[in-house]
Amino acid sequence: MGSFANSLHVRSDDAEAVVEEIREILKNRGYQASRDTSKLDSEDIDPTVRALHVAEARDGWVGVLDNDLMGLLTLAQDLSSRLQTHALCVMVNDSDSWHYELFHKGREVDGFDSPGSSPLLDLNELPEDMLELPNAEELAEAMEAVMDQMPALAELLQSLLPSEMREIHQKITDGTATPEEAGQFSEWSRQLASGVAAEFGDATKKPAESDLPVAATDSSGNGRAASRKELEGHLHHLRPLLATGVRPERVREILAEKATFAEEPMADFLETLGVSRFYAQLSFQYLAGFNREDIEDEGIGFREPLIFVKV
Repeated sequence: MGSFANSLHVRSDDAEAVVEEIREILKNRGYQASRDTSKLDSEDIDPTVRALHVAEARDGWVGVLDNDLMGLLTLAQDLSSRLQTHALCVMVNDSDSWHYELFHKGREVDGFDSPGSSPLLDLNELPEDMLELPNAEELAEAMEAVMDQMPALAELLQSLLPSEMREIHQKITDGTATPEEAGQFSEWSRQLASGVAAEFGDATKKPAESDLPVAATDSSGNGRAASRKELEGHLHHLRPLLATGVRPERVREILAEKATFAEEPMADFLETLGVSRFYAQLSFQYLAGFNREDIEDEGIGFREPLIFVKV
């Protein structure tokens, strides 16, 4: 099983300002701050809990690890808007490919998929009526079709399931789910699909009026090396963020690289921006696998965790 490392990086020298904005954003979404760290003790955090690790500012960036992968992009966009700055989300997909989304002042300005990447799901291969399934047997068959495409998706799906849906998912897998439970799971799946579409947008549509370089509207991966035009588009947005002494040619090399382990070029990419390359191994879930000294040796100092509960 490969890595699904992911993190958010806000262009700022003030970690406290980032923390305060996170508090306001989640308060506006119906969350209440909590000091109950016991909520983080279990391997599967309750779905009503939102938890984040925020690092002290380093070289103009504040790193954030979020237990809600689906909410990471929305948080990045909101922070970039409220702080009128850049926010960058980076993600690894099963160690096979890596991805970034860049926001500036609340606007998504650039996105990248590494060469050799493929869609998380090939929707053309799924049953057409997957989200309108009448019974548990057909739902189980549809889920099996998904898992046959990419076994690693099973782990990702499990990480997204609320606890009650996880129980129904197991029943569906065992073939013991009732029609009511199958319908409940199908409805939840529809809601999840709608949420994903809202987060990521429709990749087949391009803005009717846009003066942004092609990189901002077309990913340059998806199984092929980035073209020169696309690389220049990415560099248009990345140049102001490059660390001192980093030459654009180095960024071009990284974005065009097809590596065995996607964490390696993503670490190189982060380093060109002045962000610790160690983030290519981190996510909220993975952080527990490292001790405090390991993290501090990499120049990363996390503050006390932020914990919020849905009310």
